[in-house]
Amino acid sequence: MDAKKKPVSQPLTVRGRGRPTTLTPELQDRICDGIKAGLFAETVCAANGIDYGVHYRWMRTNADYCQAVRVAEMELQLLLLDVIRTGETGAGHALSLLERRFMRQWSIRTKSAVVEREDEILRLLRAGLTDDVFGKVLDALAGDGEGGAEAADGESRRAKLPAA
Repeated sequence: MDAKKKPVSQPLTVRGRGRPTTLTPELQDRICDGIKAGLFAETVCAANGIDYGVHYRWMRTNADYCQAVRVAEMELQLLLLDVIRTGETGAGHALSLLERRFMRQWSIRTKSAVVEREDEILRLLRAGLTDDVFGKVLDALAGDGEGGAEAADGESRRAKLPAA
């Protein structure tokens, strides 16, 4: 076969056979402007008569489009951070939008997941160690300057953990 693969770095906007793409530079700009304004891609696509599945396909197959959308998302984050840093009116709303729109980077749930994992590790240690050794581990953790074995309310973690 004489089929050649396109280099990965080449944008995939040039298509072979089939229906021509509906993506134009103007449409891409409208989608990116909507994302920069804080709208979700689904909403922007619907407003521009584009099915979200098409947007998703363009994100996978069109490097230029994908980069433009990612830049628009980063610009939105920078704008929201500027509002928060300067203490402008709406800083709380900007933080809330960051937490909801960019959950992976800004969500408070990340901290609770870490605490849950810490508790799971302590339960596993409790089950695998003698009471004396487990107590020494908790005492060593308490020396980290952040309370370690002591909960925020002053109650010992030992009292909160189930017996092995």
